[in-house]
Amino acid sequence: MKKYLIFSFLVLFFMSAFSVDMSAQYRSKKSKKKKTTTNRKSDYFDERGGDIKDRLWYGADATIQFGAINGRSTFTYGLGPMVGYKITDDFSIGPRISFENQISKFSTDGIERTFNAVNLGGGVFARHKFLQNYFVHAEYQILSETFGVFDNSINDFVYDANNKVVTVKEAASHYYLGLGYGGNAGGIGFTTYALWDFSEDFNSQNIPLVIRFGLTYNF
Repeated sequence: MKKYLIFSFLVLFFMSAFSVDMSAQYRSKKSKKKKTTTNRKSDYFDERGGDIKDRLWYGADATIQFGAINGRSTFTYGLGPMVGYKITDDFSIGPRISFENQISKFSTDGIERTFNAVNLGGGVFARHKFLQNYFVHAEYQILSETFGVFDNSINDFVYDANNKVVTVKEAASHYYLGLGYGGNAGGIGFTTYALWDFSEDFNSQNIPLVIRFGLTYNF
């Protein structure tokens, strides 16, 4: 039920934000009608000699996520550098690399245990700015994730001879969509945004909400 409430809130928030954005764009349309074809084209292409670096922006953000796996609480934190290319002044695309560490805490036979998993991955994103400081962020990510082998018959993880959790690595695809806010001063700015992971099963114990915050340059 909690996930349905969070998801419904995000949908309503998106609809409200886009309604305001469309209204603002409609009001500003008349003032742009006098633009020449050359001026309109400059919104999409760099005509200052084609130097690609003028349309690049750079960023790095930290990720936090809370969840549960097989009834065990988990906390994930990570770092993600990215590079964006501005197709227009408001719309950009680019690659992003992800480094994550997942910490799982659980208790078996009265013994408190901690399981750490390092996950690495990469993907591509698209980002559209509106209302100056807000943006929509969509992302596809492939993540090499480390999982503890769980035995449902005994409702516990499988342990090796050293009493450590036996692990396996699997490649998993993630599809993110969310909304963010960013500020900028002198080229250096900050961003904070929330993403919904649509690859997560609604019936799972995880709340597929990822929070990111970080710094950008020339965004």
